[in-house]
Amino acid sequence: MPAKHLKRITTYVDPEVYELIANRAQEENRTISNMAATLLAIAAYTGTGKHPGEPQQKPQQDAEP
Repeated sequence: MPAKHLKRITTYVDPEVYELIANRAQEENRTISNMAATLLAIAAYTGTGKHPGEPQQKPQQDAEP
């Protein structure tokens, strides 16, 4: 996804959390930043019935007969 469309979030994490993210990023051949963004997106979508990266659909309007 082009960076033009992305929003930036700056945060601090516990060193243990950082190491967990860094280790997982290395296992998946990702940057730490990309791994953190991926995990954040998964957490944000949990329970919504949607998936990260899924296009948002506009509500359909019923046409009158």
